[in-house]
Amino acid sequence: NPPRRFYASIVSGAEAICASTPWINKEKLAQAKDTVVPHEYNRLYLNIPTPDANEEDHYSYSREQIASVFDTNWTRQVKRPDNCIGVIVVGVDFAAKHDAAVLAAVGKMKDRSLALLDMVVKHGSKDPPLNANWVVEELQHMMGRLGRLKVMIDPTGLTDQIVKLKEIGFDVIEINRRGPTIAQWLYGAVDQKRIRFYKDAGLIEIFDGR
Repeated sequence: NPPRRFYASIVSGAEAICASTPWINKEKLAQAKDTVVPHEYNRLYLNIPTPDANEEDHYSYSREQIASVFDTNWTRQVKRPDNCIGVIVVGVDFAAKHDAAVLAAVGKMKDRSLALLDMVVKHGSKDPPLNANWVVEELQHMMGRLGRLKVMIDPTGLTDQIVKLKEIGFDVIEINRRGPTIAQWLYGAVDQKRIRFYKDAGLIEIFDGR
């Protein structure tokens, strides 16, 4: 099997980042550069691989970091684990075509660690694009399996679906303008081994064949 990688967007560098992500500007980058250690700033804010990341792969974490958080004794959960405490959080990122749409459910365990409980991935294409209502349907299926959920969602392309989710009774938080903060938190969770993933989680083929 090929080594696991967490791929980042091929967009990199301050100019490209500011041009493609409206919620990040040069002032925010300057502030982050003063407060974040250099290798994390390059990875999380500029999407530039660091010395322990392969320049050709453009992935966000080193192979050692990824290997350390995959737990071969952990599996995808079809129901809420007995040792899961608190509300399960589902992160939602939608793409109708080209990229993948993803729902990832994370729970806090009794030992205070975090664990990926379930992940659902779907690809759209130009013909046909993925219908955004897929997100609502999958969240309902996931709630049926795992129980009460809090949904943290990038609202891009999902305005009507967010209204539907709130009507159904989901607790929804829109997060597109908190991207850098979430990325920094996730990097810390992986780097400090505070989160674990089940085998084969995220092993998907994206639109360009990677």
